[in-house]
Amino acid sequence: MHKIPSPKSSSFPPKCNPLCKKKIPYQTKSSGLFRLKKPPSIVDTMPIATPQGTLDFKSVDKVTFVGASSNTVIDTTTGSLGVGVGVGGPTSNLHVVGDALITGNVTADYFVGDGSNITGISSTLQAITDSGPGANVTSNTVQFTNATTSLVASGNVAVDTDTLFVDSVNDRVGIGTASPSQLFHVHKNLPNTAHHVMARIGGDTSSYNTLVFGSKEGRPHVGGHRGDFGTWADLSIQDDALIISQSGYVRIPSLPIASLSDSRNSYIYNADLTSANFYNHTWLNNGNHFNASTGRFTCPVDGIYRIYFRVTATAATNVRLRKDGGGINEAYAGASNNNQRSVSSEAIVSCDANDYLHIQVNSLTPQGGTQHCQVTFQQLG
Repeated sequence: MHKIPSPKSSSFPPKCNPLCKKKIPYQTKSSGLFRLKKPPSIVDTMPIATPQGTLDFKSVDKVTFVGASSNTVIDTTTGSLGVGVGVGGPTSNLHVVGDALITGNVTADYFVGDGSNITGISSTLQAITDSGPGANVTSNTVQFTNATTSLVASGNVAVDTDTLFVDSVNDRVGIGTASPSQLFHVHKNLPNTAHHVMARIGGDTSSYNTLVFGSKEGRPHVGGHRGDFGTWADLSIQDDALIISQSGYVRIPSLPIASLSDSRNSYIYNADLTSANFYNHTWLNNGNHFNASTGRFTCPVDGIYRIYFRVTATAATNVRLRKDGGGINEAYAGASNNNQRSVSSEAIVSCDANDYLHIQVNSLTPQGGTQHCQVTFQQLG
């Protein structure tokens, strides 16, 4: 090893290494700093040591240490330190061509690249978390613990090709398809009778129900079960607006219907029937669509409606069934030998929402008693 003597030493300045072809300009200080002011193009086989182990290169921007198989380059031409290993012109602060071994931790703000050449991770990955070192999770898993947004993907997301597919372009989700055509698209080729989608609803195993979507003998099927796949359960639509019982019966608890009668035997001439002259008994007014004071049944929705009238009269009778003030049906009955006659009329009409149905008579004398009068307004569909 070539030692740099102190300036006070009798051997200062040092002699040139015998293997060196040229003399080396030098400058020293008491601290043992060794500066090459204008280094020659080649300095070979001259190990240099200073008391502090420092080399200070002046007026040079690039230093190359030549090794047996690769070079190490220190390049400051870019204005910041650039160290290259195995590369003549480093393009980053640290530029390594070839393998690098780091036995300690690596701390970085970003990793840039697609990671296609990174290997050896899947079999040893313990966690990728935002909770820092020491996270204890199952091996070979990825854990996201951000409380606000755990996973953000700007492109499509596919799980096993089409087991689950998120189409970020059209904002659709597919199960069993990688080409969802609707916001939520479930596709699976199953037998003619099978379930595609199942949703468990309710509490514990003794009270929950299961809603299923699928096919039944080739037809689209919606149903409900007790438990997972126990007995069929009543199926409710729109808060019991429609109920399909487990026995297969259909109930419409809110079906608009009114059933009315009158116990009087007053003579009515050329008038609309109202509570003032006829309706003094209500059997049923489901939904309260019938107003007795006006005698009008107002249709709540577009649909098909039925209007029915029957009376036992004691004199000649003329009854008119009407819609929005216009006649749709009319019935007559003349005098009889026993002075009693039964008169009835019925009409089924298509109505829009807020149309109204009512009854007008030209002449009517009921026998008296609710059993002798019947009026019905009803939505059929």
